[in-house]
Amino acid sequence: MFDVLIAPLLYPKALVLIGISLLILGWVGYFLYSLNNNTNSSKTKTFRFYVIYSVGLFFWILSNAYFHTDFLVLFPNDVAVFMAIFANLSAFLAFTFAFLFSYQLRSELSKTPTPRLHYFVLGLFVIYAITVNIIPDLTVVDVHVNAASDFIIVFGEHTQGFFTVLMSLVILTLTNLVYIRRSASKVGQARISYMIFGIAIFMISTAIIQLGFTYLLNDFSLTWLPPALSISEMLMVGYALITKRFFSGRYVVFVGLTLLLTSSLYTGIYLSISQFVSPAQMTIKAIIWCMFMGVTWRYAYSAIKRYVSLIVYQSKRTPLDDINSLVSEFQSSPSVAMNKLSLLLDVPQSQIQLIQTSEEDELYTEQIHLNGNALIADEIQDQIERSTSENPKDLAKLYRKMNNTDVAMMLPLFDDSQDVSHFLISTRKKSGRLFSQEEIVALQRMLKRAQGYINMECKVRQSQALANTIAHEMRNPLAQVLIHFETLRTKIEQSASAQQIEREIDNGKDAVERGKQLIDIILREVNSASLDDEPSSPYRIHSLLEESLSQYGFENNQQRARVHLTVENNFEVKVNETLFNFVIFNLLRNAIYYFDSYPNSQIEITVSQIDSQNTVAIRDSGPGIPQKIQSRIFNDFFSHNKSGGSGLGLSYCQRVMTSFGGTIQCISKPGEFTEFQLVFPIVAATKPSEKTEPKEPNTKMAHSFDKQQLNHKHILVVDDKEVQRALVTLYLEQLDLGLNIIQANNGQTAIDIFKTNPIDLVIMDIQMPVMNGFDASIELKKISPTTPIIALSGESGEKELSMITKLMDDHLSKPTGQEALEKKVITWLTKTKDIQTVQ
Repeated sequence: MFDVLIAPLLYPKALVLIGISLLILGWVGYFLYSLNNNTNSSKTKTFRFYVIYSVGLFFWILSNAYFHTDFLVLFPNDVAVFMAIFANLSAFLAFTFAFLFSYQLRSELSKTPTPRLHYFVLGLFVIYAITVNIIPDLTVVDVHVNAASDFIIVFGEHTQGFFTVLMSLVILTLTNLVYIRRSASKVGQARISYMIFGIAIFMISTAIIQLGFTYLLNDFSLTWLPPALSISEMLMVGYALITKRFFSGRYVVFVGLTLLLTSSLYTGIYLSISQFVSPAQMTIKAIIWCMFMGVTWRYAYSAIKRYVSLIVYQSKRTPLDDINSLVSEFQSSPSVAMNKLSLLLDVPQSQIQLIQTSEEDELYTEQIHLNGNALIADEIQDQIERSTSENPKDLAKLYRKMNNTDVAMMLPLFDDSQDVSHFLISTRKKSGRLFSQEEIVALQRMLKRAQGYINMECKVRQSQALANTIAHEMRNPLAQVLIHFETLRTKIEQSASAQQIEREIDNGKDAVERGKQLIDIILREVNSASLDDEPSSPYRIHSLLEESLSQYGFENNQQRARVHLTVENNFEVKVNETLFNFVIFNLLRNAIYYFDSYPNSQIEITVSQIDSQNTVAIRDSGPGIPQKIQSRIFNDFFSHNKSGGSGLGLSYCQRVMTSFGGTIQCISKPGEFTEFQLVFPIVAATKPSEKTEPKEPNTKMAHSFDKQQLNHKHILVVDDKEVQRALVTLYLEQLDLGLNIIQANNGQTAIDIFKTNPIDLVIMDIQMPVMNGFDASIELKKISPTTPIIALSGESGEKELSMITKLMDDHLSKPTGQEALEKKVITWLTKTKDIQTVQ
């Protein structure tokens, strides 16, 4: 059985052609599978033409393989003549449907049907081709066989006409593709270029070998090459149909030339060795040769690749190697790495950046999960043009958003839970070329390896931005404290009443309290605490805005005079005042930034109801914000035309408004205005706090206890900072309760003092040298479980707060006020007294 069916096929040329024909069958199956899974595929008629064309190539290659097997010798000449005619008809079938395929593409692009005259001419070609091949001796007269691959075909008088028809179909197909390329999009042009390249390889090989060698010179030794090379046409066309992203021409040449030279090297070595090997050893030689190739191919390919790169890219390192090497650059300096990346991609340096995702990017993340791991604007445009759905709304919306923001490429970076954490975004290349497949793959590989360094860089930038934010926001309460000190000195010099002095002191304390709240909020942000946990109270919006404006640190009265407040509807809001002020201060600061460059600029704050929504609109007549970047201004670290900005402000404002149950949006017209609209939810009617009401001086707590019972109580104040111990001691002494205050500067000292003194209450810091507050509390509770310990610290992390709750009895935030301290101390001292009385 082997000798009858398999042995006649064991010739190199036959095996190559049979292998290629099987490869074509596999490719057609994969092509149909890809179409079935591609929701954007359409053009059923176009793809049907391509499949039939591929089937025609399959039979043409197999019929050519017959002439390079022993079957050519075993069977009579009539079979050889039949196979030659069958090859002619198979080739004609393939070229006819390639022609129909190109016309269908052209009619779909131009939205006009193919003229009937063209079909009429094609019909004449079909009739002529079938006729001259069916009628004996018109194209093939005889086949003179000497051996496998050694034969001469005697052509008939219509062979020249038949070949002319075949080449005419090929030329017409190529003409249609060139026409399509001229009017196609960038991706369409790349697609057609692939098709033209594949057809060009086939046309050149066919013209040289089939017409030159066989028809003119009667040399049939190379007739296997055109069928073998026809796979290039089929694969190039098929790949162009099912893909949306293409390799660049230089990269195709680079890989193709490297493969060709590497294969030629091994072929040369194989042929040289074959001369010294007997036919009986061929099987062993083939096995050894395959093993040798498997071991050495990678090294030979890498060595040859460097020299091919020198020819194609004028460097032994390809651009892809340079992109992959940026991982080490990201480790040392991400900003330098991004600059180098912009040069490699031919993108302006300022137009490629890493951004963190936000709620505004939901459309992007959805499409990434649906359509792959990268978003390229030109590819999306091509998908829209090729889509069969009448209204590809999602793709059209995505393309508009990318086009409006001047984003040509978006690559996602994923966190440990495979959620999109960052985007690498870029505008179009300066040369106008597409982002190629090899660039995208190299970028994804590099970014995946550099993800850890990028995350660390973002944390560093967040810390820098946070420090910048603290510096900005703390200026206001500190400036107010300074003002109150100066006012207080003036009142003392003027011998003002005790009530006026007390009121000024209270105002200074309020400023300190606002600074303290701001620090707490920022520290909670560092620890990723939710803003929803911040306490909120009801306020009238008018009084709240008036208070914000009075607290804002305007540089002079002229600045304040350029800010105008108009209240059309004094609605109620439920907010955290410190967070609200953060939003207002940030928007004011952004607008005031342009006062010098826009001397006529004004800020209008309007309170109204728009479409039944409570709205505060803050509009400035500064430079405005370009539409292309309006959707990105709420991203973390985004800054536009401002030096020294952290880029954290607006993103934080958005989170604050979300915690209030509202929204913030930007409306801007470049050269005219920028308006931020704060939309607040409608809240149930309550009795809001009116910030404009004058505050009464503080009065001491009304004590419903006998002061004598707290006389000579011992309180241990533990803090490594002397100023903090002094402040707490001062507050306690001002209570006039006869308390004995003992101080310790660390946890170990506190334990030593506790063992030798009758301590009734401990006020404990957390972060201290030698022994921290947590460890000290554990030891103190072992000595006296009933002695209350009040934590006095600036801790804000969930873990630290949980430890305080577990190990201590109560908690005061640092720096504490006198009233809060008094309340806690009296509460715990009286509670301890009650416990002792019961016992």
